[in-house]
Amino acid sequence: METYLTEQNLSIILATYDKLLVKDSLRLLKEKYTNTPIILSTIDFNSKQGPVKGCNFFYKASMSSIARELSKEDLIPMTQKISELFINKNKLEDINNTYEDSGFTIYPKEGSSPILWKHLREQTKTYCPNINLDKPFVIEGLVDISKDDKFEYGLKVDFNKCGLTIVTQVPILSKGDGIFSSEDRELQKTGFPSKLGQGNRTLYTANNGVRGFYRSGYLNLGARNDNLADSNDTGRVHFAKNFSGLTLEEIINNQSLLESIRNQALERATQNYEVRKKIIESV
Repeated sequence: METYLTEQNLSIILATYDKLLVKDSLRLLKEKYTNTPIILSTIDFNSKQGPVKGCNFFYKASMSSIARELSKEDLIPMTQKISELFINKNKLEDINNTYEDSGFTIYPKEGSSPILWKHLREQTKTYCPNINLDKPFVIEGLVDISKDDKFEYGLKVDFNKCGLTIVTQVPILSKGDGIFSSEDRELQKTGFPSKLGQGNRTLYTANNGVRGFYRSGYLNLGARNDNLADSNDTGRVHFAKNFSGLTLEEIINNQSLLESIRNQALERATQNYEVRKKIIESV
């Protein structure tokens, strides 16, 4: 089922077995990531209907990347901000009985998954210099995941080569556990609460390492789980469609992205020149 937020073709798509794109994505996922935490025990590769059960960010990000490539559409994993936008419009179904990961939380202090922690901090420093590494931040969107035994879980996580990794400073995560309100306006801006103390939802935090960031049942938020491979059959995955466009300001302020764009443009120009040269020489 595809659920639209507005008339501007912004939508989310629940991963279900009856979708050909999902079936094809799962098949390629299994071929590429066999014997890793990406292949969840809750996935039924022979099922023909119903939601695909289970979720962790390794799996969600990898599945979304494959679906984006197969469909040639603007698909990314549903982020926390997109989730909150649909919750605000009462358009996210079964939210009390399901959970969904949206990314990885990176705390300032080394702790769980130390190799991945260091690697993600180094990439953040390079590609997102506006992020303060002395405060918690969350990594979402598309990331490039590859098998690598040097990393915990046998998986290396790199920022997406097309600039579709999203990094958000979330200072509230350093305040500890607490309750917050669904009326907090920051939820619509960033996907994360700005203050604790009053409300009907709970935020659960930690203080070190890499932790999963997820929405649990009854709209509570968690940045605590140090088992990044954790999953069960109440998990769900949504793709977000037509949400990934970077703003001009984001592009201008990201020098590393600008340099990558320049290098890719130069490479394409060189390739085109070589093709034209061969055509001319063959005449």
